[in-house]
Amino acid sequence: MGNAFQTRPERGDREYLWGWLGPLVVSILVFLTRVVRLDAIKTLVFDETYYVKDAYGLIKRGYEVQWPKDYDSTFLTGSFKTPLEGAFVVHPTVGKWLIGLGIKLFGNQPFGWRIAVCIAGAVAVYLVGRIVWELFGNARMATLASVLMGLDGVQITLSRTAILDIILEMFILLGVLCVVRDQLSYRPRLIAALASVDATRRTEQLRQRFRRAKNATAANSRGSSRPSTGSGSTSVFSNFSLAWGPSCWWRPWLFAAGIAFGLAMSVKWSGLYVLAVFGIFVFLRELSARWSTEPRWIGSSVLTGGIPAFVNLVPIAFLTYVASWIGWFTHSQAWGHTNRGLVADWLDYHRQIFVFHTNLDATHPYMANPWGWLLQLRPTSFYYQEVPGDCGSSRCIAAVNSLGNPILWWVGFVAFFLIIIAAFGFLDWRAGLIFTGYMATWLPWLVYSNRTIFTFYTVVISPFMIMAVIYLLGLLMGAWRITKDKNWTGRYNLVPALSQVSRGEFITALMILVFIFSAAVFFFPIWTGMPMPEDHYGWRMWLNNPNTKWAYWI
Repeated sequence: MGNAFQTRPERGDREYLWGWLGPLVVSILVFLTRVVRLDAIKTLVFDETYYVKDAYGLIKRGYEVQWPKDYDSTFLTGSFKTPLEGAFVVHPTVGKWLIGLGIKLFGNQPFGWRIAVCIAGAVAVYLVGRIVWELFGNARMATLASVLMGLDGVQITLSRTAILDIILEMFILLGVLCVVRDQLSYRPRLIAALASVDATRRTEQLRQRFRRAKNATAANSRGSSRPSTGSGSTSVFSNFSLAWGPSCWWRPWLFAAGIAFGLAMSVKWSGLYVLAVFGIFVFLRELSARWSTEPRWIGSSVLTGGIPAFVNLVPIAFLTYVASWIGWFTHSQAWGHTNRGLVADWLDYHRQIFVFHTNLDATHPYMANPWGWLLQLRPTSFYYQEVPGDCGSSRCIAAVNSLGNPILWWVGFVAFFLIIIAAFGFLDWRAGLIFTGYMATWLPWLVYSNRTIFTFYTVVISPFMIMAVIYLLGLLMGAWRITKDKNWTGRYNLVPALSQVSRGEFITALMILVFIFSAAVFFFPIWTGMPMPEDHYGWRMWLNNPNTKWAYWI
């Protein structure tokens, strides 16, 4: 699909201003709501037992340390000595360094453990709005995207629990924003350069034909076949560019994306999938730009498009990843150091991490098949505790369930198919980018569906699901429409809607938003650990499975 929204608001225009301010205001409000009662649960929740203690070891020793077994109660007292022995850990350090920074600033207590992820969650809310703004140039829809991020239960629970996934999400979204900025800045220049090279190539062909005809005429008039010498090419392009198309060896936004994706890899290895899949997306965009003008469009896409893009994106990502291991490199007490040499030890460490991840098949009561993730069929229980107090019942429950907003995710499931149609049927690159996000964050897990994996991993899918919902709501609310291009039969464009949307479509969109907001209010207590009567907790366990200790989704 051709570029839509070609008339973008200028700097200083109200629409441009709110494209920045709308998501920013929402992200601040989201942070203020999530930071309330951040320390309400005084114990280590779910996998906080690993990551908080790893983070504490990093800020105290510079590397993760081996804690004694069943040490949580002692750790909570604060009266202990940090061990010296290094620990084998299966995730890189950047996320734990950020959690450790919160501990450094606010102390070894629940607020200090969780403030970093709370900030990361608010930043992610802002980044989603900015991505939608860059894609569609509509401040209202960008702000709405940030609002929907603030109403998703997976986002809320992960931004209040000191584990790594929402930090991973933040860096992924930062990288995606940089990819979008790269496409918006690089693509027009590439199209112009391709047109210029193509015009020059045609001019050179005409000049050569004219020269051959002139030489033939001159030879005939002299009675000789010896051609006369003519002037050489006057093209501003090199022979290589004329043969293979223009190239660009410095793309700053793509370079920045490499840093962001490298940081994502430095939180969890699943960031590598995102780097790879969005790298493929960038290459496919090269193919789509060059196929209509370049006679050797595949070779052109590889030599003058793909290789420069690879150089900008991939090396810096891996350098960033290697740099994240600075604590391990500089502390010989860290786990895995032997007398074989630093590089050999580091590579062997990675081999052992890989073996761990690929062989992780232990059963867990909340493990969930990724085929059900997009419908949130089996959420993860982070915390469940009977608590004293007056909640209007003889038995009060405080629970944290990492359950996505059901209405939002179910609408997102429908919108996912719209994205597929728009990406492959209408050839809309915006839908293609959203689809790429799904493939980068969800598809790899389908390969490992027999492993011990959980629905809360969808925190990194959630932003792309919300972008898909925004795509759908934009059509229903009249923010944009799909129209057939009059100049190119069979091609479609996504363009700003100039006519008023029908009342039925608008009411449908409005009802969707009302139901999403209502669901957020209803489920908020089990997203934040608010005490409630036990029967109220049961009301929120939809699709109850009676074969489990507590009712939860199957």
